[in-house]
Amino acid sequence: MKLKTVRKEEGRVNSLKLAMDVLNLVLKKLEAGMPSEHLEQILRSKLLHDLLDGNVKQVDRDQFRKTLGLIAIGMEPLEICKKS
Repeated sequence: MKLKTVRKEEGRVNSLKLAMDVLNLVLKKLEAGMPSEHLEQILRSKLLHDLLDGNVKQVDRDQFRKTLGLIAIGMEPLEICKKS
């Protein structure tokens, strides 16, 4: 197999792993009680499309959260740090 083909396949595998990370995040939110209607609203709103297309390096996360009506990330424990 050519090196170019191997790298292309590695890229696909990495993309699939990232997609699984996104799906796992959504599943965790649903399991934690997020209504499926909320997920439907997110998808219909096209905000996820904008987030995927945008330059996230230029986005202030606290401002983004404020726009969504959430508190600043420094004000609450990270999801992975919360005790169950």
